[in-house]
Amino acid sequence: MAPQQLQMRIEKMQSSDSDLRYMALNDLANDLAKNQLGNQDEQSEAKLTRQVVSLLADKNSEVKNQAVKCLGQLIKVVRSTQMDTTIDQLIEYSGGKDDELRDIAGLALKTVTAELPLEGTVAPRAIQKLVPKLLQQLGSANTPPDALIETLATLTILVTRFPSHVPPQEPMNVLTPLLLHARPAVRKRATTTIASFVPTLSQTELQEFISSTILPGLQPSAPLEKQRTTVHLVAAVARYLASSLSEVVPSVLKGVDKDDEELREAGLQALELLTLRCPSEITPFLPELISTGTTYIKYDPNYAGDDDEDEPMEDEDEDEDEDGGQYSDDEDTSYKIRRSATKLLAAVITTKPAMAEELYSSVAPVLASRFADREPTVRYEVWTALTLLIRQPSPALDTLAPKFLKQLLKTLSPKTAPPAQALTLLNTLLTPDTFDNKLLGGTEEQLFKILVHPEALPTFSLLVKHALPSEDVKQKLVSLMHERHPRVAADAIKAGIELLQKSQDSKLATALQYEARERLKNSSTDAAVRAVCARAIGALFVAKAPYEEEDWELVRRSGAVGVVAGVLKEIKEKEVEIALDKAWLDANIVWAVDLVRKGSSSAKVEAIGCLEALLADSQGEIPESVQTPLIENLTTYISQSDPQLLIKSLELLTFLLRNWPKEWFAPIESQILPRIYPLATCTLLPASLDALRGFLYALSSADEQIASHLVGGLKIAYDKAGTGASNVSKCLGAVVRAQTPIAAGTINEFAKHIKPTTKASQTSLVLCLLTVGEIGRFIDMSNQHEVFDNSLAFFKSDAEEIRNAAAFAVGNIAIGSQERFLPVIVKLVQTDDEKRLLSMNALKEVVSHCSQAHLESIAESLWQPLFDTGSSHEKALNIAASCLGKLTTTNPARFLPPLEARLQDSNPTVRALVVSAMRHMFGFEGVNGLDELLKPFVVVFLGLLDDKDLNVKRLALAALNQAARNKPRLIEDQLPALLPKLYDETTPKPELIRIMEMGPWRHKIDDGLEARRTAYETMYTLLDTSLSKLGLDEFLTIVLRGLSDESNEVKVLCHMMLHRLSQVAPSATSQRLDETVEPLRAAMKEVTMDKNTVKQDLEQAAELQRSALRAAAALNTLSHPGAPKFIAFVESLEKGKLASEFREQKA
Repeated sequence: MAPQQLQMRIEKMQSSDSDLRYMALNDLANDLAKNQLGNQDEQSEAKLTRQVVSLLADKNSEVKNQAVKCLGQLIKVVRSTQMDTTIDQLIEYSGGKDDELRDIAGLALKTVTAELPLEGTVAPRAIQKLVPKLLQQLGSANTPPDALIETLATLTILVTRFPSHVPPQEPMNVLTPLLLHARPAVRKRATTTIASFVPTLSQTELQEFISSTILPGLQPSAPLEKQRTTVHLVAAVARYLASSLSEVVPSVLKGVDKDDEELREAGLQALELLTLRCPSEITPFLPELISTGTTYIKYDPNYAGDDDEDEPMEDEDEDEDEDGGQYSDDEDTSYKIRRSATKLLAAVITTKPAMAEELYSSVAPVLASRFADREPTVRYEVWTALTLLIRQPSPALDTLAPKFLKQLLKTLSPKTAPPAQALTLLNTLLTPDTFDNKLLGGTEEQLFKILVHPEALPTFSLLVKHALPSEDVKQKLVSLMHERHPRVAADAIKAGIELLQKSQDSKLATALQYEARERLKNSSTDAAVRAVCARAIGALFVAKAPYEEEDWELVRRSGAVGVVAGVLKEIKEKEVEIALDKAWLDANIVWAVDLVRKGSSSAKVEAIGCLEALLADSQGEIPESVQTPLIENLTTYISQSDPQLLIKSLELLTFLLRNWPKEWFAPIESQILPRIYPLATCTLLPASLDALRGFLYALSSADEQIASHLVGGLKIAYDKAGTGASNVSKCLGAVVRAQTPIAAGTINEFAKHIKPTTKASQTSLVLCLLTVGEIGRFIDMSNQHEVFDNSLAFFKSDAEEIRNAAAFAVGNIAIGSQERFLPVIVKLVQTDDEKRLLSMNALKEVVSHCSQAHLESIAESLWQPLFDTGSSHEKALNIAASCLGKLTTTNPARFLPPLEARLQDSNPTVRALVVSAMRHMFGFEGVNGLDELLKPFVVVFLGLLDDKDLNVKRLALAALNQAARNKPRLIEDQLPALLPKLYDETTPKPELIRIMEMGPWRHKIDDGLEARRTAYETMYTLLDTSLSKLGLDEFLTIVLRGLSDESNEVKVLCHMMLHRLSQVAPSATSQRLDETVEPLRAAMKEVTMDKNTVKQDLEQAAELQRSALRAAAALNTLSHPGAPKFIAFVESLEKGKLASEFREQKA
């Protein structure tokens, strides 16, 4: 901005016209936001700053507010002299006697502190100037209470945003006396500010604060006001009192028992927060907490009614009229105590899932008895608490459910919508598949009357699965189907579908059909309602309701492919006797074929699946007009561009060839096959390759003559491309497996190049070896021993690719001819040092691909050679462990004891082999009786977590991870003993960190990193498979520590865990939000560029930043009223450089 423009702005700010003053400030704010102020001389800058500050005293409120906005931006760009002057002026205003000026100055100070940039030198300078002034104002006896409150708010913002720049010692000395201020509002704000400083205290300072401020304030002899304030302070700093709970909790409990309602409420709230934020340390006090909660949940001195009365509760207005002569509800605050007691019990339920059975007997009946509490907010908390408990099923629920449902019905009326908490409770109760209809206890009729309401229809649908409503309820449901609101109409029609499937009611079917038909005809119908109406037509069809072709035309017009496929699936699964009309099938086939051509990518995938179901019912018959277009459309999808579409297309073609080869072989061969050859040479996903092999197998089976052409075509395609040997060989194997008569000729064709004198290229030789291996897996080649011998000779090839292909060929040939060739491989493993590793790879092929029956017959002969080789040659250890793990599954009773016997072997390689074999064994599924045999050995094997050898320990961690993923039941009972060992491995070990010098550079190498990363991976796995067995507070502590790990890989794992924890443990995670701020902020910093920065550093920093943003976005979905740092952090993200990326992650 030019100096002349700036001068004009200042002159406008001095105008007598308030509109001009406002516009001048608005223009300045826009310029500051766009960083267009430019470099002004010091005199102009000072003049501008003084003018903006002076406008805080303007008579026009809009001008004053705009001046505040400008100051927030201006403070970032002005020189330190102007910044000091501005802060001094604002402090002076905020302590003045003019109430209006004092308020606006306080707002300006808060805005300035909230807008200070987190990085750079501006904030430290401002803080250095601002904090002493604020403390001086707080320490002055002349400062008005309102000014104290605003100053405390400003100081809270500063310490929340810049904790490292505000040393806590002096502020704490100034703040603590304010806890005794005569004004309650000042005490409350001082409590919040002190709570912001407590996390920055050292352990010594924290203990001093507890012993000098908190414990004396909790003494029974302390003044009542001081006790109240101190209890509020306990609630605010609960997270940091873990080490002093033995003194704090008894004192708070004594305060709760005092005859003072405010102190009692505050005490219960403090106990709730102590339970949530120190769940491990609070455990010894749980009996007292439960007793306190169950006592004060009934606290209602103004009500003489009997808790156990069964009379229905009348409308609240009537209650007020009846009781008006005795007391006024406006004066009755006892409900706050009952509400706080309920939340205390909810905190115990949340943090102690292991105590579920005990809580069902001690807490659940009390909660049920309070379902009809006369205060709505108390009832809602009671319902929420019981919802938390019944999420942990128990046999006790069988007797409890009917009782609390009857109590619940007392408080609900058919005239009004049920509260959200009541619906959540009912949803939780009704959702499990194991729900027994007897739990309703005869309440279903009344429940239906209450739930047939626009807000409760999803819950109504759940109830329909367990009971049927009366006729009048059905009529009310039909009327709701006519609602104009899309959500209500959709929910009502969904409920109607559920009811139709359950009851086969003809009147309901007629009403549902009419409603669905009319809405589908209307082009303005909402998309969600249209989809539900299409589902309704499908449900009516399955229910054998009369239909017209128009109905299905409307479904097809709406593009509801899933409805047609769902109808066919339901008819098959439920064995409904419906004769599908040929015209109906043909119409849907034509429509689905059209969708395959012109639908979206997802619609095409769905349409192909639907076609498969339709053709299965039409016995492969298809209208002639669409057969050619179908093949033409599928031809275009035989490419890598859309893997999902490729897989579904190949699966449909395979289905057609297997079931109706005569009708479909010719068009598929002529149009599809030319696209298959080049596809086989491409890099494919495993699922795509499996689909391709299945297609080639079906095509070869459909015609005896095609197999030889396929072999030749695949070989030519490979010769042209020179890539994809592994895929092409697997495809060739599928062809030969389908037509074994061509096996001999195919083997000869490829074996002629597998000779020492071969002149074939390396790529051609690799294909020949792999193909012979694929065929040898199921063809006995004992009469072609020269192929085996020649393949073996290529173990000495200079090319690694050829050596690996030769090992593959040798191993797979041995599968088809075990007696002839397997002993040769075993002998090489035992005696030939040069060929041992490749021979082990060949043996791995045998063990991996051999049938279970054959594997059992050879296990004994392979066991000892594999064990001896793996335990004496480190390079062969992983291969040997994989084989031993698979062999052990053939006869666990025979092979597990020898493994256990070698656990204490003095050779770490042997121990590593044993635990690695166990890791592979944990990965095998479907072996009968394996888990029961493994269970006694698990603890013994995982004892190697304490091994002194780093590699053995890492492999033991990997084995634990595998067990947690695939066989969590085996380790759940042992987790209390295993978790401390696991958590210990997440701590960096200084003794494992070394410095390596490479010329002028020094590199830090952490030999414990791999074990540490594996430990965090195991924690992530346990989070998915054994959540109920984890102590979430300790688990979160480890995750939060990992956020600051030096390894980016560990940080990313911890970000992933935070994301998952926000979904599966929101309550526990929300208590620790503030602790995530600094490490997440550090992870989002841009990498500092220097001469040694390489592209990989930038990519890693970008990935870490994205990972941290994902975690922050997930955590932001949690409720965080008690996390001021996190709130400020999110606000800074939404305004900062990463705002757009953060919005993307939130979306």
